[in-house]
This record gives sequence, C-alpha cells and structure tokens, in this order.
Amino acid sequence: MANPKVKWVVEAKPTGQWRSFQERRWTQAYIGEQWVAYVECEQEYSLRRAKVGNHDPLKICLVAEVNGKRKRVRMTKNAATLDEAKARVSEFFARNPDWHLTGKTKDEQEHAQSGADEEPTGPR
Repeated sequence: MANPKVKWVVEAKPTGQWRSFQERRWTQAYIGEQWVAYVECEQEYSLRRAKVGNHDPLKICLVAEVNGKRKRVRMTKNAATLDEAKARVSEFFARNPDWHLTGKTKDEQEHAQSGADEEPTGPR
C-alpha cells in the first residue's frame, strides 16, 4: 500500500456568547475521512503559541478503528513543537500504512502471520 496522505485540521475558534469558557483543541490528523491522530497539550491551542513554540510539551496520540472499537495509543516521547509532532505522525504512517485500519504495526502483523504465537501441535 502507498504511503497514506495525512491531513491536519485545526478546530475552529470558539464563537458566541460563551466563547471565553470554551478551550480550543490542538490539531487532529485524518487519512481520508478517518480520524487517525491528535495532539494534546496542557495549554489551549492558539496559532501564535503553535508558531512560536511557546507551549508545554505536546503529547501525540494515535487512533485506530478496529471492528467498530476505537483503539488509542500514546507515543512514548513528547514533541517539542507542532511541526515535530506532525513529522513524527507522518513518519509513523509511512512505516505502518495500515495501522489506522488494523491497530497493529508492520512488525506485529508479520509476527502474527508467521504463526509464532500459535501453540505447538502434537504430543505433550
């Protein structure tokens, strides 16, 4: 499978009478119409904060939809900037293009196909 195109989307600014009580979330990534990743931070998203990099470390979370259930996995290393987070997600999906469909990395899929986890057959 070719490398999937990861599209990043930013939530719209809160509007209306109660906008000061709403926090704007950080960016979310999609492959096609499927939600595949998002970025979390202790601080609210603002374009200025994202461009300057004046924010707390960014946590990167991956999302897979497998058999109607959502699987969320957080990357172990935080990103210092939004550009670094985007690059790490793109690199992950370049190495594991089917992860958002299966919830397994390429290595895990190969291991499962090799039958290494099966119990041995024959006399005990």
